[in-house]
This record gives sequence, C-alpha cells and structure tokens, in this order.
Amino acid sequence: MPKANTVAVVRKFTFDNDFDAPKAGAPKPTPEIVVEDLPPPPPPPPSFSEAELEAAVAEARKAALTEGQAKGKADATTQIERQTATALTAIATNFAKIDGEIQAATEQLRETALELSLAMVRRLFPEFARQHGLEEVTELLGRCLDTLRTEPRFTVRVASAQAETLLVEVDALAQSRGFEGRIVVAADENLKPGDCRIEWSQGGMIRSADEIWKAIEAAIEQALISSEDTSAPVG
Repeated sequence: MPKANTVAVVRKFTFDNDFDAPKAGAPKPTPEIVVEDLPPPPPPPPSFSEAELEAAVAEARKAALTEGQAKGKADATTQIERQTATALTAIATNFAKIDGEIQAATEQLRETALELSLAMVRRLFPEFARQHGLEEVTELLGRCLDTLRTEPRFTVRVASAQAETLLVEVDALAQSRGFEGRIVVAADENLKPGDCRIEWSQGGMIRSADEIWKAIEAAIEQALISSEDTSAPVG
C-alpha cells in the first residue's frame, strides 16, 4: 500500500513567562475617564396625520393665494396710478395748448372784428353824417343856447345843401328857448354835409365830420395796437 502523505506541523516557540504582563506587586494604572458635554439629542421628527397635512397644504395655498392677490392688486393700483398720472400730465399739456390756441384765435377774431368795424364805419360814416348830421347840429346849438343865454346873437353855418332844412329846425328851437330873431343860419360852401360852425360874440364851436372820423379811426387803431401788445409773448 502506498504511504500516506504526512504534513509536518511547525509550532512557534513559546515561553512560559509573559514578558508583557506587569510585574507582580506593581500597582496597575487607573484609566482616566473623560466626560464630555454633549448637546442634547434632537427631538424626534414631528408626525402628522394625513388630515393635518391636507389642512396645512390648504392653508398654505390659501395664504399664497391671498398674498398673490394682494400683490396683484398693489401692482395693478401702482400701474393705474402711473397711467393716471401720465394721462393727467398729457391732459394738462393739451389743455395749456388748447388754451393758448383759443386765446390766439380770440385775439385774431378780435382784431378781425375791429378791422371789419373800421372798414364798415369808414364806408358808412359819410352817409350817416349826411343824414343825421343836422340832428347833432340842432342838439349842439341847443346846448349853446342853454349855456349862453345872455348872448345877443348866434350864427350857424352849415353846408349849402342843408341850410334850408336847418333853418326850419333852428326857428322851432329859437321859439322854444326864447331866442326868436337872434339866430342866423348861413350856407357855407366849404363845409361838408353834417358839419357846422356856431359863432357868437365871444367865441365859437365847430363840428367837423372829418375830425370826428379821425377820432373814431384813432380809437379803433389804438384798440388794435393794444390787442397786439396783449397777445405778444412776454420775454
């Protein structure tokens, strides 16, 4: 029979004495115990029921919706205020522009009206003086008679075409004032219809249609100049 293989077991050499062990009779060192101040353990995580979680989620959504609505209202209010301010500024600017245009148009209309009035009066005044001049002459003579009652004599000179007509008016006036035979009406070829010259011993008075027209024209032109000065920009 063949011989079985044998394995040699090698054992380490050991001593009966333990050199690492402390010597007999020597006191054993007391281990030092270090106590550290550790933080308390964290609390256990909260536990919620399903109903509580749903309520919390609903409350959070409601709060978020309320906050969003408030922010939206605030943003909308700010936008409206900004748009309103812009619109008011534009309106004020347009009003100022419109007011300036109205004033300019008003001044232009005023100037146009004055110019038309001047042209109309210039055209109508000679005929008016011819038709109504004698009325003014009679009125003027009446004032002279009331003021100068002690005058012995008055001479009224008018245009030749109006002398006969005025004579009738003067006779009626003289009788009503007690001046019969003390007023003489004389024709003067140098006078225009509506003009007259009243003379008495210490003076006289003249009514000239040309002078009246010059005064009217000067007044209208002065009004036009004043209108231009008012409408002109300052500075």
